[in-house]
Amino acid sequence: MVIHTPPKNQNEKSKKINFALSLFFFFLGYLSIFAEEKEKYVIRNFAILRTNPSTYAFEVSILKFGEKVEVIKKTPTPTRIGSVEDYWYFVKTQRGYLGWVFGAFLGNTLTQQNITVDTKKIEEILLGVWWEVDDKDQTRFRSIEFLLEDDKSPEQKSKKFIYKNHGKKLKEGRFEVLNTGEIQFHPVLPIGDVATLYEVLNDYRMVLRKNEKEVYFKKAKTNIIEANQNN
Repeated sequence: MVIHTPPKNQNEKSKKINFALSLFFFFLGYLSIFAEEKEKYVIRNFAILRTNPSTYAFEVSILKFGEKVEVIKKTPTPTRIGSVEDYWYFVKTQRGYLGWVFGAFLGNTLTQQNITVDTKKIEEILLGVWWEVDDKDQTRFRSIEFLLEDDKSPEQKSKKFIYKNHGKKLKEGRFEVLNTGEIQFHPVLPIGDVATLYEVLNDYRMVLRKNEKEVYFKKAKTNIIEANQNN
């Protein structure tokens, strides 16, 4: 029996081809990962852009649901916040802001499956009086009160808001918490028709936007301030 063996140079050629193909598929996979990381979308409410990768860092801006950001880099290792572990991403927003955002608020695609909003919890957080605050967290003169009107059953309670300036009622109507977590006002307010709620450590803030102008609100601990102002 005669056994034919391929020439040595043919074996070397096959090895080079296999090696080249391996490199090609490796870099193809690398590039796809890089492309996946290059752009992300804000997929949850309460997304805060910060100066450093920490929940204690200063706030740069509030990211809107659905906003696309450019990823510049991420932390070498993930961080655990509560029960969630993810990386911090250093991003550039479409408005030109730079800062860090926790990865749990970002996704590679903007799909309905990404949204996990507890609308009932947001409604519970809203109930009460919210006061406008400036950039130093000092109370201003506008307020929004959220309340539930008593109807036949708890499920049928109407969600009502009252908008005031210097204690004077300017608008009154109904509010709705959307599946995105945003709060919509009917009729619209002069400072915006949709509000975004976000968490700051153990407290909450609400922001309304109109024509690129942002107005921030902080929930009052009690209604004593409003009572004193009305007297």
